[in-house]
Amino acid sequence: MALGTDFLQFWHIMGSPQTELGIYTGVFVCMFATNVRELFEKYPNIKYAASTKRVVNSVNNNSLQGFLFDKDTLHKSRTHTFDILDRVGGGDSFTAGILHGILNDMESSQTVEFATCASALKHSIRGDINMVDLKQVETLMNCGIENINR
Repeated sequence: MALGTDFLQFWHIMGSPQTELGIYTGVFVCMFATNVRELFEKYPNIKYAASTKRVVNSVNNNSLQGFLFDKDTLHKSRTHTFDILDRVGGGDSFTAGILHGILNDMESSQTVEFATCASALKHSIRGDINMVDLKQVETLMNCGIENINR
């Protein structure tokens, strides 16, 4: 039996590291595979599932790719590679980006790209609050890191 599954009946958006999805849901899924559909079958109230895949290239350089499954389609962001000043808050920034996209009616593919860019930018800021603005995230999405002005 999964831990704490009683609260999932109230969720509409599932955001969790892949390693924890199974702990909460009892459904051990890989966001890159079709078996994530089992999550939506078991919990039909969940409309979205979001997660990231992090590759540690070195102690201060990572690559990050975001995933957003909307019951029908798995949307993937580009893989962003970046140097790390501070990892704290990167996951929160990804989640905030997913919520921003959903609440602003962005296409799912744009939502996951926005969230991944917000998280990547957060890694360049000390502390746990993402101090970038909308324009900076959109610049990374559309023009690349070299065009961001701070």
